[in-house]
Amino acid sequence: MVFAVYHPGLGGTDSDCDSGIRRRELGSGNPVAPSVVQPGGCTSLGPAPTFAPGLTRLELNEHNVSWRTGLDWKVTPTNLLYVNVSQGYKAGGFPQVPAILASQFVPAKQESLLAYEVGSKSTLFDRRLTLNLAAYYYDYHDKQLLGEVVTLLGPLQSLVNVPNSHIAGFEASAVARPIPGLTITPSFNYTFSRIDGCSPSDDKADANLPGGPGCYGGRYHNFDLFGGVGDFTGESFPNSPKWQADLDAEYEWGLGGDVQAFVGMNLNYQSGTDGFFVNKASTMKKMPPAACPKPTGTVPPPPLFV
Repeated sequence: MVFAVYHPGLGGTDSDCDSGIRRRELGSGNPVAPSVVQPGGCTSLGPAPTFAPGLTRLELNEHNVSWRTGLDWKVTPTNLLYVNVSQGYKAGGFPQVPAILASQFVPAKQESLLAYEVGSKSTLFDRRLTLNLAAYYYDYHDKQLLGEVVTLLGPLQSLVNVPNSHIAGFEASAVARPIPGLTITPSFNYTFSRIDGCSPSDDKADANLPGGPGCYGGRYHNFDLFGGVGDFTGESFPNSPKWQADLDAEYEWGLGGDVQAFVGMNLNYQSGTDGFFVNKASTMKKMPPAACPKPTGTVPPPPLFV
């Protein structure tokens, strides 16, 4: 698969990006003629050491085989127990982010998931209650997360691979019909996510000097939201709340003939989560209250403008 990018990164203020740019191909090894950007044009910077602007071409070739197996045991006519094991993949891809440098378009590798799940499905009280329970463990390799990469202009957003990580959790859901016309559907989910340590093969050359995203000394490093390099081994995934709950209720009744009326409501809850990698060992998190200077004296009121 070939992916081409022509992204407005540098140039004039004109909204129309002219095509006065000569093509360059990454990794081709061929000499590249100087790129030309017309006045008012726009482009992205190419790779080091020249950073010549131009059209970026990258290629990503991958393959995989997914599979699934499981066992079902019908304990009673109204109760089923099951266990499933499956292997799946999320295709690698190119970051869809505002980019200044071509290095931000380096593709993320495909993500693999080995999933284990055990659970039960039951119908109770003359089918007035359906109850589903499940526990699961997800083992990820090269999980794709939004992170940052090192560039000439500092850390910039890009799609990155986390070599090893996992999720463990359980969920419960039900459908209850206590009286005719009333349906109540609650659900509950707990998710424990963690970024694991790296294998020796994942470590970068200088394992003692973290300089950007990657594995150093068996631990995974990346940039936090403020551009500082942090060790995120043992941290949870961004955008992954531990607790989630939902309650849906609906009551339906007939008005005569084929006309039906209904009224319903929905409540949902989720616990807090970080939207990006957060370095919880940073100075900002560790600073004691006494280290934070307090304002002294009287603060004058803001001036009034008429």
